[in-house]
Amino acid sequence: YIMDDSKTVEAYLNSVNASVVEFARFEVGEGIEKASNDFEAEVAATMAAALGK
Repeated sequence: YIMDDSKTVEAYLNSVNASVVEFARFEVGEGIEKASNDFEAEVAATMAAALGK
């Protein structure tokens, strides 16, 4: 995170005599699958299990 948005990452790294050794990119929500909830089917399955069917 760089506070001065007028500088590029390259310019900032050069100014502090540093270099990038490794880079990882993460995206919010990547790999998350939202489960679809069918309440009616869930209740029916619970009732069937409770009644031994």
